Amino acid sequence: MGNAEAAVGAGIASIGLAHTVWQLVLAALLIVLANGVHHTCMSGFMLKRIAADQRAFQMPEYILVIQVSVFLGFLGAGFDPVYGAGSVLVVSGIVALCIGVVGALFNRSNISRLQV
Repeated sequence: MGNAEAAVGAGIASIGLAHTVWQLVLAALLIVLANGVHHTCMSGFMLKRIAADQRAFQMPEYILVIQVSVFLGFLGAGFDPVYGAGSVLVVSGIVALCIGVVGALFNRSNISRLQV
């Protein structure tokens, strides 16, 4: 799953660095595809890890956390001046990329430990 988050971070940073419409389109396409992969992997992970009788409560809680996080992100972005938006996108994209790489390495080490 960490690879998808790293790709989303790279896409966000790419949007901040884009100079043409086609660069924006390609960066947005990268984000959309990686986001779809992430949500597919995450839902499969949750279905495997959450007991069937708890899914009715924990799956909506997960969705609520995502939606509140998106809302807070939009709210926080409202306080950033427009002329600094590109820099904010680059910095937040690089942060997300680094977190995604760390997550991928963490997942890879856990998977190799489980397979031994």
